[in-house]
Amino acid sequence: MMTRENTTTHQTEGVDSMYGIAEIAAALGVPSATVAHWHRRGKLPDPDERLGDAPVWSARHIEPWIEQHRSRYR
Repeated sequence: MMTRENTTTHQTEGVDSMYGIAEIAAALGVPSATVAHWHRRGKLPDPDERLGDAPVWSARHIEPWIEQHRSRYR
């Protein structure tokens, strides 16, 4: 289950919310293709898991990165 709301960490039954490429893109207001490109170039933190071929990040790991980079893209 992937959820995001105002980039505030949410926990459901002790499990962090997860962000995929689309959720990171939405949080930053950039196209998903841009975030996918950043990931391929190593500009994102290492993903916490993979769902199939897709990288995913826990909210507690990616939200600080999003906050650091948000001012550049809004």
